[in-house]
Amino acid sequence: SGLTAALKEYRERKSVLLVFYSQPFSAQRLAELTRVYPRLQSSGAEVIAIALPGAPPLQSQPFPVVTDGAQEAATAYLLLRRTLSDPGKTILGEAPSHMEFLLDRFGYVRARWLPQDEEGAGEGWRDTQFLLDQIERIHREPRILPPPDDHVH
Repeated sequence: SGLTAALKEYRERKSVLLVFYSQPFSAQRLAELTRVYPRLQSSGAEVIAIALPGAPPLQSQPFPVVTDGAQEAATAYLLLRRTLSDPGKTILGEAPSHMEFLLDRFGYVRARWLPQDEEGAGEGWRDTQFLLDQIERIHREPRILPPPDDHVH
């Protein structure tokens, strides 16, 4: 898929913030990511935006927007959205309006962020410095396993 190809471009080089968006819910967050994008890039991270099912493609973003395979990618990552406070959600339930995943430079999912409610009252990654600190922390970590798609069973 387009996302797989995009992720391989950054393997061993950059962390990737995968941003699954809907409109208009994600508009404010996408504007914030656009504003801080140069800081994210200089911290060693790339932002990749992917439409959630039913969301229109983004226009004129400074970061890559995956369209090829976006539906399949969103469906796969939706499996990872369950939380301790809401363990019953599955892809058959209501999809979130926005979700983000931070992947380390080796391709492993290291963190997930979901807004806490439809008003966007989620904490954590909305604080740009917090996000940059997390990126810096995972960049300092040594490689301990081969990339996920290099496993041989």
